Amino acid sequence: MRTAFFIPACSMKQSLAARFLFRAVVLAFLVYAMLLTWWTPFTGDSFMHSVFGADHRLAFQPVLERCWWSYMHWNPRLGEFLAIFTATAGKWLFLALNPFVLLSLALMMFFLARGRKVNSGNWRDVLLFTVGALLLLTSSSRPGITMFWLSGGTNYAWSAAIWLGFLCLYRSLWAGTSRIRDTPFSWLWIGGMAFAAGMTNENQIPASLGMLFVYWFYARCRGMVLPCWFFIGWGFHALGGAFLLLAPGNAARLHSETAGGAAVLHSWGERFSAIPELVNAFYEFMPIPKILLAVAAAALILLTVEAGINAWRGKAGRRMCVSLLFILVAHAMAISFFVRVIPAWHAMFSATVLMMTGILGLYGVWMDAVRRRWLPFCVLLAAAGPALWVCSGYLDAFPRIHRQCEERKMFIRHELEQGKKNITVPPYDSVPLAPYVSVMWRMSSGDPDEFINRSVARYLGIESIRVAVPEP
Repeated sequence: MRTAFFIPACSMKQSLAARFLFRAVVLAFLVYAMLLTWWTPFTGDSFMHSVFGADHRLAFQPVLERCWWSYMHWNPRLGEFLAIFTATAGKWLFLALNPFVLLSLALMMFFLARGRKVNSGNWRDVLLFTVGALLLLTSSSRPGITMFWLSGGTNYAWSAAIWLGFLCLYRSLWAGTSRIRDTPFSWLWIGGMAFAAGMTNENQIPASLGMLFVYWFYARCRGMVLPCWFFIGWGFHALGGAFLLLAPGNAARLHSETAGGAAVLHSWGERFSAIPELVNAFYEFMPIPKILLAVAAAALILLTVEAGINAWRGKAGRRMCVSLLFILVAHAMAISFFVRVIPAWHAMFSATVLMMTGILGLYGVWMDAVRRRWLPFCVLLAAAGPALWVCSGYLDAFPRIHRQCEERKMFIRHELEQGKKNITVPPYDSVPLAPYVSVMWRMSSGDPDEFINRSVARYLGIESIRVAVPEP
């Protein structure tokens, strides 16, 4: 019986062409993210943040007061505080930081999948990173909402970056590549980062605490000695999660009329019947990752049949277990909402990112083990094609949406200067979207009671903002 053939990535010959391609991919990623961030209008809650920021530019006391109000009455997440601060500084800050936050997300997805940084001179690493970056831009839950809108970007993409950064600390320890010294200074900054990660999003807290428990249990069974910072980070992460889950704003949000776009579930019958809907929302924007997962699973099963189960002992087996754990936890994160609400679908962002990280990890194992190395290369290249097509759809839709939203915002401000309390705005022109392109254009409804219009009107202290109904 043949055994699987593994080649360490560090032993591969460094390629100058691969280095050039890696830098080109990073540059293209940053330019793409910057363009879409620039074309993203401040609509909905982002519009409210921008109006607040225009009134209090570079004034920190009102920002702190608004963050405290949000913690007590509406949204206690760290991402909401970042949205308030970023809007106060101006859209230029969001434009400057957002592309690099998204790039860090793509790099951390690779790190979690492989247990190390990208080797820019290795073709396999560069290809895996490129496909991971494309999946992040196209297949994470509602990328047009969660990455390029101010409030969505800070509440989901930026928060996920903090959370993944926290997980990377433990992933490097698992992989044996950690360089963190077990000193009081390390305890201090790890504790702060762990607390911040706990304040990011509700469904991420049990996910990370559960994964750390699995790691601790494995280490205990194997007689491994874990550093003190492991437990300090674990504890402060739980503390940050408690500050988020027990915040008065959470209870107020759930008992509000809209619950932030979520449907509150009141009985256990409603909760269990909501599980299929939650799973469907989780998979809605992941057609490409689902296909990649099916191919990787089939390939790894065939390798197991060919080489035997012993082929997965050692590092390869541990990498596979980590990847499968990410995929399992991602599904648990998506389903966990049934305890309280059916959320707005962009709340699935961190779950879809973790799911894709697990899939990348499986492809990393396959690429190391397969004899015909062109097979995973071809599969990943085939997945890159439709992902690029979706990216082009965003580049086509966002500029036209941006122009119309800017015109509406200027119109509303002009009407406010005239002292009007009831503002009627013209409807948006229709913008056709390519398949799987998701854009939050929530003020496009002709319904005068539409949630965002009412929220903006309430915030501005006027009676109403209505969308003119075109004559038949």
